[in-house]
Amino acid sequence: MRDFTYKKRYVLAAFLITAVYFAAIWKLIGFSYAINDDINMRDIVSGAYTGQPDGHMIFILYPMGFVLKWLYTWLPMVEWYGIAMVGCHAAAMWVMLTAIFFYSPGSFVRGRQTKVLGVIFFLLAFTLLWLPQAVRVQFSTCAASAGTAALFWYGMGPAARQGRRLWEDLVTVALAAVCLCVRIEVFCITGAFAVILYMGKEGGRDLRGLFSRGALRLLVFVALASGLLYLADCHAYESPEWQEYLEFNQIRSSVYDYYEIPDYETYRDRYEALGLSEETVQALQDANILADDRVDTETFRQLYDLARQVYEEENPLPRRLSGCLELIKENFSPSVYGYLSGLSVFLWLLLLGRLLKGPDRKKGLLFWAGAVGLQACLWLYLGWGGRLPERVGLCLHLESAAAAFLLWRMAAAAAGEQVENTARERETAEKWRDRGGVFLLPGLRLRDGALLLALTALLAWGSYDQARAEADGRAEAQQMAELIEEYCASHSDCFYFADVYSLSAHTGRVEFLNRRFQRSQASGNEERRAVNYMRMGDWMTFSPLANEKLAGRGIESVTDSLVTDSQVYLIVRDDNPMDYLKTICREQFPQVTWHVTDVLNVGEFHMYVYQFTVNKEQMLGSDRIEQVQTSVNPQESGLMADGDSATRWNSGRPQEEGMTIDIRLDQSYELTGLRLDLFFYEDHPDNLQIYISENGTDWQLTEAESAGQVEFSFPTVRGRYIRLVLGQPQGDEQWNWSVYEIQIFAKEEV
Repeated sequence: MRDFTYKKRYVLAAFLITAVYFAAIWKLIGFSYAINDDINMRDIVSGAYTGQPDGHMIFILYPMGFVLKWLYTWLPMVEWYGIAMVGCHAAAMWVMLTAIFFYSPGSFVRGRQTKVLGVIFFLLAFTLLWLPQAVRVQFSTCAASAGTAALFWYGMGPAARQGRRLWEDLVTVALAAVCLCVRIEVFCITGAFAVILYMGKEGGRDLRGLFSRGALRLLVFVALASGLLYLADCHAYESPEWQEYLEFNQIRSSVYDYYEIPDYETYRDRYEALGLSEETVQALQDANILADDRVDTETFRQLYDLARQVYEEENPLPRRLSGCLELIKENFSPSVYGYLSGLSVFLWLLLLGRLLKGPDRKKGLLFWAGAVGLQACLWLYLGWGGRLPERVGLCLHLESAAAAFLLWRMAAAAAGEQVENTARERETAEKWRDRGGVFLLPGLRLRDGALLLALTALLAWGSYDQARAEADGRAEAQQMAELIEEYCASHSDCFYFADVYSLSAHTGRVEFLNRRFQRSQASGNEERRAVNYMRMGDWMTFSPLANEKLAGRGIESVTDSLVTDSQVYLIVRDDNPMDYLKTICREQFPQVTWHVTDVLNVGEFHMYVYQFTVNKEQMLGSDRIEQVQTSVNPQESGLMADGDSATRWNSGRPQEEGMTIDIRLDQSYELTGLRLDLFFYEDHPDNLQIYISENGTDWQLTEAESAGQVEFSFPTVRGRYIRLVLGQPQGDEQWNWSVYEIQIFAKEEV
């Protein structure tokens, strides 16, 4: 009874420590999404994607998606997805702290046994090794936290031969189930380390322990739980529509993640045989799959075959092996993973030293070699494809370090070096009591332990500072994401397509409350939760949900809707002109023009909102511009009208009042406006004045309206000459004035 009371106190203490830790981090740093995949899944399950919560999140298994969907339906004002992802990290800490309380013998300080030092050391280690990943929420690393907690709980607890209880197995199974649901690939990685731990824990003394009733019970429970979850996920995607999409998504993932889309100029003949133009290939390379209506799932199957053939031709076996080894080498670089990769290697070497000191060196060496060999196979398998994202390396290093530490602890316990129970250990503790002895780790003295704690604390502070600095660095990107969402929501009758890479850097904060639901509630339209924008290509493209979203807007053709629907717009970052999309649109609509209707600015991020139209207005080509003359750097003035969007004119010095650009057209036109294509938005002109003349002598100042100092429109005025004059620059920091291309708008000549 007393033992049960202590365990309840331990569980509660671990929970309170975790709650305080994460509440402090939420307040001091905040949590944010690392990549857009999590944003997409949050939108799907919350109902922001189609208007109704849906559990088909593709990467996260449907059983978990179903639970989140139900929560959003039941209590939509809470942001359940973000809470669930942060909850994976928090639950992992809670379980691991509980394991320390339950299974750690504690440390001796002046003759008294305490677990506080172990808890402090764990919190410092968590901060040092995992805090930057915990605050930068990404579902793969969330799964790694759950998987590592499962390994830690199992490794710290008793073996089956020591009387492991049913509830202890159920905790391991629950954590493994969460890991599986959040990211099945991370669950497979966890499984590899679980096999190593299982061999060391259950078969460490006698191989017959591997097949004991208690050991097999755990295996059966894990297999049964994972099998049921996987079958439920398969059932959720059994419809023909989902099966077709999953096949496409696998092909799409292979093309973008491993093979890459070959260069058009190099393989022009093969692309022409497939009926793909240079502009279409450029759109695909930029992941804007929907930019060309001629691209469908069959196109991607053909593209997959081409990409695979080219990859195999350009990367023969020796080159692929060399690239694989180089990639693995990079993943053990301290500059990539900081202390985590070094700690993993160190712990495995420490384990080797411990095993070689054991009674059966040969058996220990064989076990160590097998465990390291299994990890080597895992690294080779992942590196063979030529792509090993940082988040995957983080998962591997974290679980490898955890497995090595737990195995080292088992080996130390087997050698009788744990500070617990034996008379010799008590005598040793007594011996050090008067000297203030402390056993943070077997045989560690107070002075050494204090130094280790101080060093870990110092490094942990650096990790915290890094996490906070990274969070500050993401602030502008998060503000832009929120600004785009608010801008689109304020134009609820419109629909916005977005360039994929223009939004790739923009994620969002993990919040407790669902701001979208609150906004809908405030507007009195609670049921309409779907956001009115989507990317022109991501992993949801051609899925039943994406088709449903487009159908709900009445969009069958993206290209056609962009040009013919006056309420469909395109959002693009300022440094991505998307000339290929303009060419694709002109192939179907030769008279198409495009205008910048708004510019969204946050710090260094600038987004242009384009509208494509077909009307009486024409966009004069560079061949209609006879001459461009500038008051500064005149020798390069022609670059802004050479038809090449890769060249630009630059003033060469900060803007000054009175700087001018004079443009002479080939004849007089009914002019309506102009646009300056910029690479850096900061190079836009301040207080620009636009003069029009028919003879180059008599000038008329226009009443120009500006869309973000990028595009200017004015009442129709006939003229052949255009003069752009800078007014007084604004702001403390002055930028140069630069222009890639000048676009002139005029009424169509009848």
